[in-house]
Amino acid sequence: MVPRVKVLKFVTAFAVGGTERQFVHVTRGLDRSRFDIQIGCFRRSGPFLNEISALDIPISEYPTTSFYSYEAVRAQLRLAQTIRRERVQLVHAYGSYPNLFTVPAARLARNCVSIASLRDLGLFSGGNKLKGAAQKLAFSFADCVLANSNAARNWLLNQGVKQERVHVIPNGINVARFKPAPDDCDFPIRREFNIDPKAPLVTLVCRTDRNKGLEGFMDVVPIVANRFPDVRFMLVGGSPCNPCYEIDIRNLAARRNLNNRLIFTGERSDVPAVLQESTLSVLPSLSESFSNGNRPGRRNGTPRSTARSRRHGGCNHSGLGSSRNGETIRRSRPRACHEALFPRNGHTTDQRTLHDAARTSRFCEELCARFTGYINVRMPSINGKFRCCPK
Repeated sequence: MVPRVKVLKFVTAFAVGGTERQFVHVTRGLDRSRFDIQIGCFRRSGPFLNEISALDIPISEYPTTSFYSYEAVRAQLRLAQTIRRERVQLVHAYGSYPNLFTVPAARLARNCVSIASLRDLGLFSGGNKLKGAAQKLAFSFADCVLANSNAARNWLLNQGVKQERVHVIPNGINVARFKPAPDDCDFPIRREFNIDPKAPLVTLVCRTDRNKGLEGFMDVVPIVANRFPDVRFMLVGGSPCNPCYEIDIRNLAARRNLNNRLIFTGERSDVPAVLQESTLSVLPSLSESFSNGNRPGRRNGTPRSTARSRRHGGCNHSGLGSSRNGETIRRSRPRACHEALFPRNGHTTDQRTLHDAARTSRFCEELCARFTGYINVRMPSINGKFRCCPK
């Protein structure tokens, strides 16, 4: 009998977010007959904690409020001791802070493969130079870096990370939850918010965060409204980490007289149903390498437009390759965004075409888990740090 590979997967917390959702997807999808899984985190809290707890996987907490504190060093030493004591063979970090925390600990423990991840190109903008430099250092010491897009992979290669150490695993979704609206749909979401079933509905699903490009999204709203008087816009998501910014966005909408057009729903658990009733799905993000918000709309058959900012040229570009997938546009051009949302020639990618494309695409939950399992098995064997790993 081949021994199971001992894996420790590390995430900041179990809050609502794209990285956290991918963490849950992949952890649930890994073959437990091949992997002995442990979980580490900074804070054992958040809405996704119940889903992780239901998997009956040990969870260890390493409270850290600042990386410039003695507390952080003690926590890293404790993690290194755990890795050595439990004979953990592979540590997989999800996100920037887990990268900085786990890669040195795995090095200190010795005989343990460290996997870092790059999921957000916004880390390397001009305002985050120190954070970006720290991430580059973590990538240079990690045995492997997982990117969720080719744009992130190319950035890593340009920074000097060796090609053989960089692997791309796209985000995944639970495809069974996302389907086109049935012909007899009675539009419960639209009824809840008093939206005409025949009116165009443009939906944005994301955490309310400064890097999501919401101000640029609001630049487009009045332009589209001038052409389509009955159009409505819906922002689905909250801001548990930065409630002040959500207040700022709501105030901005009020100052621009958009309250009769733009609906703030807050966090919802029925995103598939929301997208079923949407005409278009958009995401003007400034930072993501390849965001989760792109994927459900494609699977539902909801046409999508994604902004690509000048500041982060690779943002979301990996997911949108042709008209059958959606369209990538620069967020600094509101009228171009408007034309992408509602082409004047009347042509738009139909829902069935997008749904069929998604059925055969690489962006599904099962494939994401399978690819991650492959990396988790092969990396220790490649590095020669232990011999009990299956080939």
